[in-house]
Amino acid sequence: MKKPKNSKRSLSTGKSNERTRVTPARKLIEFHAEDLRALEQLAEDKSSTVQELMDTAVRDFLEKSGRPTNLRDALRKSANTATLAEKPKANAKRVRSRT
Repeated sequence: MKKPKNSKRSLSTGKSNERTRVTPARKLIEFHAEDLRALEQLAEDKSSTVQELMDTAVRDFLEKSGRPTNLRDALRKSANTATLAEKPKANAKRVRSRT
């Protein structure tokens, strides 16, 4: 079984950057034995770790669900929502003057 790499990757972007590094939260997740074996085999085939596979899977699922995956996306989505709430509706009919 392959040992996990001690990487200094940012959770938000997947790129190495000490300033944006986020301390990971720990959560215990239980897998069926056959699923875990399949994940471990996939990780070995891809020269990766099960943790990296799960990070990618969760990030992809959040994107598919329309949820922000990092702080920048969360702030952008929040700003867009606030801007849309402040704009007046453009559905008002304009009255043309006849001259």
